[in-house]
Amino acid sequence: MGLAEKLDGLVVEVSSPDGRIWARVRGMDGSLDVGFHGNGAYRQYSSTGLARQLVQLATATFTGYRRAEQKIVDDELGGSALRDDGIDFGPQRRRYLAALAQIAVTAASADRTITVATRGMVRWEVTVFPGTVSRLTEQAVVDRLADTAAEVV
Repeated sequence: MGLAEKLDGLVVEVSSPDGRIWARVRGMDGSLDVGFHGNGAYRQYSSTGLARQLVQLATATFTGYRRAEQKIVDDELGGSALRDDGIDFGPQRRRYLAALAQIAVTAASADRTITVATRGMVRWEVTVFPGTVSRLTEQAVVDRLADTAAEVV
């Protein structure tokens, strides 16, 4: 199996800090699934509490994905192929990577109940409009979150 196939087969699963939300990111295209653990877990959140957990979940998910991706590349290419060792990366490459880390993306669900923003896929912000948890079903929120996150990634 080549590098592309290994990267396309990559699957990273993460749970939120409180253990009630899960996320799974797959393949080179970064397909994302998200859901709640257990019956009734969703209704235990306030809008702000849900947003806090989603921020931490997004951070852990994409950090985990990048680490797993780097491990596959390192294993395939024999070492730290994409890391700055101070010699191989020149100033132009460093400026490019610094600029890449500053790219900001924001997306909102069609009804504006959920907004997801990131800078460099490292810093995350999630807003869940007040009253969303009491007004929308778990599946409706999962669908909006997945669609909105897909726009970001």
